[in-house]
Amino acid sequence: MKKVLKAFKKNKSNKFILLIILSIFVFFSFQFFRNFNFFNNTSEPLYEIFDKQCNSIGFYEINEYTEILENNKEYLGYCVLDAYATTTTINKNIALNLDSLFLTIPACKLNPNKTLDKNLKSEEELFIVGHAYGDTFSNSNFLPGYLTKYLKESKDANFSSIALTGDFVRSNDEASFRKVKNFIDANFKTYFLALGNHEVEKNGLENYFKIFKEDLFIQEYYDVLIIAANFSNPTWLPSSKQIKAINAAIEETSATNILLLSHQIFWLRETKGEIEPNSFAFLTEDLPYDSVGWINDFNDKNLIIISGDYGVKGQETFCLIKENKVFIANGIGNSKNNTILKLSIFREFIYFEELYLNKND
Repeated sequence: MKKVLKAFKKNKSNKFILLIILSIFVFFSFQFFRNFNFFNNTSEPLYEIFDKQCNSIGFYEINEYTEILENNKEYLGYCVLDAYATTTTINKNIALNLDSLFLTIPACKLNPNKTLDKNLKSEEELFIVGHAYGDTFSNSNFLPGYLTKYLKESKDANFSSIALTGDFVRSNDEASFRKVKNFIDANFKTYFLALGNHEVEKNGLENYFKIFKEDLFIQEYYDVLIIAANFSNPTWLPSSKQIKAINAAIEETSATNILLLSHQIFWLRETKGEIEPNSFAFLTEDLPYDSVGWINDFNDKNLIIISGDYGVKGQETFCLIKENKVFIANGIGNSKNNTILKLSIFREFIYFEELYLNKND
């Protein structure tokens, strides 16, 4: 019996020593790994995103990485160049078709591969004006005098049209809309309107529809399809009804060029923070990374987007070219260097230029 008790006490002592050793080991292991993580960056790993041509889009933490991939069908989390270079799917670089497009706006930094014959006469022309009420400090309830003077001197009522890309009234009362409509009717063949926050705020579109009968304009001229839509929504995108009509028009057109006019810079994320709009009015949802994901297949066309909620602080025209897409922000405001854009439409191509409203400067 004494031997059994002695053996039991010995085993108990050994277990106690083993427990102490194990505790010391766990403690120092914890300290070691904590110090190791301290000296080694513990930030989340970055994941690379590619387009379908295996061009790197950038490196992102997992949450942003996931969001980008979910919102952009053209981006992938891996390079699949070989998968697209098959006999059934041709791997081609999507780019502007410069045979049907002259883009001489300086901000676009595009060197045309040919020059325009100045003796050619266009079939149609379109003046494009953003933030047309101009100076935010003015008390005028109509378009600024320097703008109306320029347009009257430059237009030809037989083939000149006008596009107003939002904020063409300071207050959306019926009288203001009527003044704009009277000016358009007296000077232009037709018009396109992309409504801004100033046209929609307060009482909505009630007064607007008393004067203008629609807020979606779609017209094809030779090799260009022109679309002006109402983007003054919480998503900064047209309504589902308008999106359906826009996609139907794009699907049916044989034109090489699509000109999409908006007020809101709904493609803001494409710029990676390079610009800011005049206002974030109405926006309540995050803008997608793929700003044109709602437009069906247009890989065989040039997509030119011009947005007018810009320029109130005197910003110069902004232009970004991505593949076959051109994003342009242009509007007038409190600057003597205000500019508008002009589209000249020929039978087989279109020609964009930037016009300074102060001709003598």
